[in-house]
Amino acid sequence: MKSIPLARESEFMMPSMPKGGYRDQKEYPCTHLEGGKELSDLPEQGTITFTFKRRSLTKRGVEGEDESTSLCLDLQEITSVEAGKALKSTDEALSELKDSSDDEEDDSEGEDD
Repeated sequence: MKSIPLARESEFMMPSMPKGGYRDQKEYPCTHLEGGKELSDLPEQGTITFTFKRRSLTKRGVEGEDESTSLCLDLQEITSVEAGKALKSTDEALSELKDSSDDEEDDSEGEDD
């Protein structure tokens, strides 16, 4: 089976946006796990593989057109975990971009001498 992207467009309305405007971010399904100490050893980000059993399946909409699917899965076991490269937060990325822009401006000021 090929990889299935789970991100969807956010429908959360930002107060500062004009009527009808939406936040330009993705939403992802979230899973809450409770267990022993071994769960605290999971990396902050990465790839995880579960064994599961489907509890329910619901399809909505017209088949082949605007169809959506909802699943309820019983996650039975974590079978593998691979740590991934942590992504930067938006604030961190913007701060780095600003810092690099400031450095370029400082370099160009020195070239006029």
